[in-house]
Amino acid sequence: HLAASFGYDDDYAPIHIVVFDDTDFGNGAADDYSNTVYFWASNLDWEIRGDHDWVKNVLTHEITHVLTIDKARKKWPFQFGLISVNRTNSNPDMTFDFPLYYLSTPKWWVEGIAQMGPYGVGWDTWDSHRDMLLRMAVLEDDLHTYEEMGTLSNRTGGYRGEMVYNQGFGLLIYMAQQYGRDKVNQLQEHIGLYSFEVAIKRVLGIGADQLYKDWVRFLKDQYSQQVAEIRSGGHFEGRPLDELNGGVLDFHPVYSP
Repeated sequence: HLAASFGYDDDYAPIHIVVFDDTDFGNGAADDYSNTVYFWASNLDWEIRGDHDWVKNVLTHEITHVLTIDKARKKWPFQFGLISVNRTNSNPDMTFDFPLYYLSTPKWWVEGIAQMGPYGVGWDTWDSHRDMLLRMAVLEDDLHTYEEMGTLSNRTGGYRGEMVYNQGFGLLIYMAQQYGRDKVNQLQEHIGLYSFEVAIKRVLGIGADQLYKDWVRFLKDQYSQQVAEIRSGGHFEGRPLDELNGGVLDFHPVYSP
C-alpha cells in the first residue's frame, strides 16, 4: 500500500528492519541511504500524543521515511559534494565553491509525510492531543512560521520540536482535504535541486507562502468558531498552571473543594 501510494514500485529495494528490545525505551529511526529501519519495541507513551498501536505505527512511520526520502533525494552516488572552480596564476586568484547535498527537504515535510503514512492506513490519527497543541498555538498566536518549521531547532524549550511534527502533519492533512491526497503524495516527485518550495508550486499551483497563509487562515476560522461556541455557554478562566509551577505538562488535574 505504501509503495503504491508514493510511486515506489519501480524503485523497490529490500528494506532492512532492526528491532531493539534491550531497554524500556520507545523511539524509531530510518536510514534512507541504506534502506534500514530501526525501532524499539517498547511503547512510546507520550502525553502530548494520543493512544495508538505502537509497533504498527512506528514501523509504518519509519518505512514511510525510507520510501519518501528515497524518492525525494537526488540519485547521486554521494550525500555531500563540492564543486570547486579556481583561477590561479593571475591577480587576483579566485576560488568559487558550490556545495551539493542530496536532499532539499524541510523538516516539517519529512516528519509530516512520515505521519501521513500510518495515518493513511489507520495506525495513526489526528488525535485530541495534537489538536490541543495546534489549537492553542493558533489562539495564542504562537505558531511556528513557515521558516521555523524547516528545522527542529529554530525554536527551543518545552515541546517546540514536537510542534514541527505537529504542524507538518496538520499542514499535509489540510493539503489533502483541500487539494486531494494524491497531491500530497506527489510532492517528493517534484523537488528542485536547491528548493523544496518549487514542488509545492508545481503540484498545487501556488507558492509555499500562500499555502501557509491559507492554512493559518483556515485554522483561525475553525478554532475561533469553537471558542465562540464555548464562550456563549459561559466559562470561568483561572490562572495558568504554569504560573504556579513553571512546568510544561500537568498530569491528572482535579477540582479543589
